[in-house]
Amino acid sequence: MPIAYYRVYSREDREECETLKSTILIDEIEQNLHSKDDYCACHQYIFDVIPEFKEFLKLHVVPTVGDWPTWYHQKTIVCHAKLEHEVTSLIPELGQFHVHLNSSEDVVKQYYPIFKEIYASVFGQRVKLAEKPKPDKVALCVVLSFCGWLSVRRQVIQAFGQCKDTEYSCLLHLFEELIPLCFLHYPVIVRGGQFEQLASSMKRLAIMFVAMDRHHYNKASLSWISDVQHQQENFPDYHAAKSAICSVLNEKKVEIFHSTLRSRIRKTDKGDKIKETARLIARSNFEEDGFEKIFVPQYLRGYSDQDLLVLSGMYQ
Repeated sequence: MPIAYYRVYSREDREECETLKSTILIDEIEQNLHSKDDYCACHQYIFDVIPEFKEFLKLHVVPTVGDWPTWYHQKTIVCHAKLEHEVTSLIPELGQFHVHLNSSEDVVKQYYPIFKEIYASVFGQRVKLAEKPKPDKVALCVVLSFCGWLSVRRQVIQAFGQCKDTEYSCLLHLFEELIPLCFLHYPVIVRGGQFEQLASSMKRLAIMFVAMDRHHYNKASLSWISDVQHQQENFPDYHAAKSAICSVLNEKKVEIFHSTLRSRIRKTDKGDKIKETARLIARSNFEEDGFEKIFVPQYLRGYSDQDLLVLSGMYQ
């Protein structure tokens, strides 16, 4: 089950860390990221550290994937830069992992009374679902609701048919549209490299974000759709490459690295200490440590595939 894909912010996992073997850390620097100028400073630092990269951008384009602030500020930089400047070869791409996290969180918060009842019916009335649940609890709610709905979907639709009752229509929209979107968007569509389905999913998510008046992502999702259309018409080579490698154009590895870094530093650590720790983590390349494997108890996931099937009622 795809529950593991949601839990980056909860606790690190060996399987997730293994994916960082294909990731290269350029450097870790102390830098605010609240404005266009902050991101310009980061670009200049990269160009100073790796001058070859600046030359590379004169002949090639590079997609730069990030969450909303990264995507927004980099778009602003590109729009205001001179055409001959190297930064115009950095193409901002909206990170689908954060789209996925935010859409799931928004659905659970928007329909909190329903998910609260589902959570209590599975785990008992004494176990309360927080009004602002953490990502792993959000994921659990989405997975259980999706699997549970599959087990009763046919009977419910046969019983109610084309009923136009407001409460039924609201619940049908939640279980038939929103929950499948949250469940499938990143784990299945993005990771599966299905670009046509990704474009369709983003259009449906855009409607959801606009309907919920979701700050930032109501605009970002529409802008992503506009970017795809623009690239398809004016930059067909880039669009073809983007379509072929859409499964790797996401920012999850950055989030895994930051999660790993946070687990190895203290709140009181200064910038130099954090920088040193980040370099040590990157230098190790997450190769398997024989000593750690033998003597350090490994963290095991709290839910197995069978556990999720039992909780959703699909397995007795």
